[in-house]
Amino acid sequence: MRTRFEFGILGSTIVHPHGNPLVQADVPRKFRQVLAALLAQPNRRLSFAQLVEWVWTEDEQPPADRKTTGHTYRHRISRLLADAGAVGRLSTVNGGLRVDTDESQIDYYVFRNLLSQARNCRDEKDHECAVDLAEEALGLWRDQPLLDLDTSPARNWRQAVLAEEWLPANLFLLDEQIALGRFDAALARHGEISRRHGFDPRLIRRQLRILHSLSRHSEATDTYLASYRKLRGDGQDAEAQELRHFHDELQRRFESGHPAEPVRIVAGPRLLPPDVAGFIGRADLLRMLDEHTGVAAGRLRASVVVLAGIGGIGKTTLAVRWARRASNRLSAGVLFADLHGFSQLRRLEPGDVVDDFLAQLGYPVEHIVGPAGRAEKLRALLEAGPKLIVLDNVQNSAHVRALLPLFGDCAVVITSRHRLTELAVRHGIPSWTVGPLGAAHGIELLSDRIGARASEVPETLRVLVELCHGLPLALTLVAERIASRPAVPVPALVTQLRDSELLLAIGQDGDSPDGSLNAVFSLSYQALSVEAGRLFRLLGLHPGAEFGVGVAAALAGEGLPATRQHLDELVGAQLMEQAGDVDRFRVHDLVLAFAAGLADGDPEADQAVSRMLDFYLGTALDAHRVAFPHIGLPPVPAEIRGMTIAGNEEADAWYLRERSNLGAIIHSAWIGRTRYGWALPHVAARFMDRFGFYADLVSALTVTAEMLAAQRNPEAVASTLNDLGFFQLTLGDTEPAARNFERALKILAEVDAPTGILTVRINLAATERKRGDRAAATAIYRECLTMARAQGDVVREAKVEHYLGETAAEERRYDVAVGHFERALELREALADTAGQVSTLAERCQIAGARGQYRVADEFAARASVLLATVQDVSAAIRLHTVVAELNLSRRRYADAVESAGLALQLTKQTGLSAAEASALDLLGRAYAAAGEPEQARAVWLLAADIFRRRGRQWQADRLTRRVESLPAAPPIPGARPADITQPGVSLDETPDLL
Repeated sequence: MRTRFEFGILGSTIVHPHGNPLVQADVPRKFRQVLAALLAQPNRRLSFAQLVEWVWTEDEQPPADRKTTGHTYRHRISRLLADAGAVGRLSTVNGGLRVDTDESQIDYYVFRNLLSQARNCRDEKDHECAVDLAEEALGLWRDQPLLDLDTSPARNWRQAVLAEEWLPANLFLLDEQIALGRFDAALARHGEISRRHGFDPRLIRRQLRILHSLSRHSEATDTYLASYRKLRGDGQDAEAQELRHFHDELQRRFESGHPAEPVRIVAGPRLLPPDVAGFIGRADLLRMLDEHTGVAAGRLRASVVVLAGIGGIGKTTLAVRWARRASNRLSAGVLFADLHGFSQLRRLEPGDVVDDFLAQLGYPVEHIVGPAGRAEKLRALLEAGPKLIVLDNVQNSAHVRALLPLFGDCAVVITSRHRLTELAVRHGIPSWTVGPLGAAHGIELLSDRIGARASEVPETLRVLVELCHGLPLALTLVAERIASRPAVPVPALVTQLRDSELLLAIGQDGDSPDGSLNAVFSLSYQALSVEAGRLFRLLGLHPGAEFGVGVAAALAGEGLPATRQHLDELVGAQLMEQAGDVDRFRVHDLVLAFAAGLADGDPEADQAVSRMLDFYLGTALDAHRVAFPHIGLPPVPAEIRGMTIAGNEEADAWYLRERSNLGAIIHSAWIGRTRYGWALPHVAARFMDRFGFYADLVSALTVTAEMLAAQRNPEAVASTLNDLGFFQLTLGDTEPAARNFERALKILAEVDAPTGILTVRINLAATERKRGDRAAATAIYRECLTMARAQGDVVREAKVEHYLGETAAEERRYDVAVGHFERALELREALADTAGQVSTLAERCQIAGARGQYRVADEFAARASVLLATVQDVSAAIRLHTVVAELNLSRRRYADAVESAGLALQLTKQTGLSAAEASALDLLGRAYAAAGEPEQARAVWLLAADIFRRRGRQWQADRLTRRVESLPAAPPIPGARPADITQPGVSLDETPDLL
């Protein structure tokens, strides 16, 4: 049977669309490398920086502009896959690339699935099926995995896959061939594995069994002696002794006439809790447990591992499922104990566990008086017959410290709500986190529990998984609630469960004291120290589930060292986790709702909220100082401080991290609690503008204007109205913008604020440009230029010069425009306004291209690109890519035009500006048409026409429709430059004396 898949990474990178491989020579090497890196972790974002680490070797020069390089490869590889008819797609996600495809289309994941099926066949004693599936799985390996990549991340991935998956798969196949008596085939397979892998005691043991089974006893003895000497010579005395015992046992069995079956551990007690019917997911953790404990290799290994996770995450269920499977595979006994570390019941101490295990082993405990004697007896019994041991619900490291030395060669699995750091640090015991179920597994769990009702409302199951955040206990409780209320429609129950308080309380029906999530989380909360419990409670006041250590310290009113210590305790208690950064943390949403319930009514809640707001405002102010040094700040007292921001890149990163938290605060009632709360939306607005989050921006400023009107703060109201109008103008809402500007001017005239008046006048000029009255706009701009010079306002002087240049260029008065742009560039260089320089250089590039001065245009574009790499500014980037696309069109460089127009389109989608997106689609359509790709042109033009039509611009929609109709006859001629993306105007929050 030939397994079908679309992508191959078990060897060199190959693409098999519909089972038909592409010719490898037709795929550039770097394309294969980029695709291989993405396929190693499908459906996950790989940042551009990570992509460079995976693909470019130390001997290769990495790309200077990683972002542009990433976009280029995405476009070209996507084109290659689309042309080949491949199902998988590449997409750009948050500064990185991702390949979107089903894992079943990648040979590596097909291999893993086939091997899992083979193991299931083995468990059912169907060895023929197991061999067939294992051979099919291993047949997918064409060479070393990720053969096209030779970088450190790729080598590490390759080494792990070979050691943890390829070798165990081959050992599995050997064991199944031996079980079927196919010793010749097993010996041939063994030789192939040894040549590729080298010396390994696991391989030697299987070789000895095969040779004895083939009656090649002398050869088996020689192999044993050579291997024994090698192990002793390498200092592996324990392995050598184990090999000696193994060989002696084989010889004894053959001499007594018994077949050479694997040496098994004698079966013992299997007293486990009931297995959960319909167990879902956790395949990776089950595989890791098999590998760590030796189950995958068929021989129990002395080992200890901790399964850590929040209450209700399914640690016990996982441990029990694994223990049952492992016991069946090895015919091994299992000892299980619930230590009640987090329970209303009395905690079991080490002595209790010893007595319980002795009883499970059938030894009369009363025959030994004293705990020391009983512990020694348990140690001796387990030394004679090692077992699988599950220690469930352990409170901390001290809880099991005295037990572990007794377990000798046993495989021990511990479950706890803590990570048991002491065991990890002192004894190197690994701790693996059991996380929430993914959407697919959560839906499967609900479907199994709900039964036929799941098919009635399949669309609501995903909503339920999201509400429960993948927590198995929550999903089980929800499923029970639905199943027990057959007369109530499922959508009605879902609406109820959106109330987090109700969701936390489900299960408090008197049947069990620990039935609800509230009760489960309470046990963890009550086990915290007083200080950590206080911090956990106050974190319930935070608006989002993810936060930094700085705001946690502000909430608690403590220093960073003490706060970090308390956070470490909360992480250890599995009440939160670190979010990809040493000082960044994330709380499960249901746990955050539980903490919010604790904080409700806390006497220090108001003070904690005030400290949190001051921290966010102070940090936002510092980020603004760094990112926009040429723009003034609101007049906020110096004592309002937050985190110190070191540079522009850090400022951008901070805003992007905190975007959701800042938005939640701005839209909350808290923003009005402090006298300076209104300043936060104004400071954040600059970053929203930079990244194109215009819908967020307008919403935030609207809320702020309403709040300030009630507080009777005229200058702040005028500032907010101006900023709101500015961004409404950007979104194309001209008339509402004009009304807000007029309202702002009226207020400013009453309070005598000349700088504010200048700012609003600039925006009124921009409004006239938007209306198409360039003469009126030019007249107002000239008045503003005189005002700016009189006030010594260099920032606004530079902006007005730039806007006058744009207006003149629109009228094709290029000499006049160049004069204004030169003065604007000179001023912006003096101000170190990088984004402003990019915008001005892009306009110079456009004018040079319009005049046919292509070399000069290239120089301006290159200067702008270098500057753009140092600052993230969406508007400037869109304008530059648009100008470069137009330039390439006029020079008949159609492929480059398509690429630049595509980048502009991606950025406009990020902004949410539909008019800008339509203009970018128009440009991309012209590039496709000029490049001789009419179908692509047709598709994007129809999208653009639809957007224009929905925005009331019927004449633009009709123009594009006519272009589409003309496509069969002849490709369209590139037209005039699209409408400007960057809107001319000034935000009033640039003015220091207004905010």
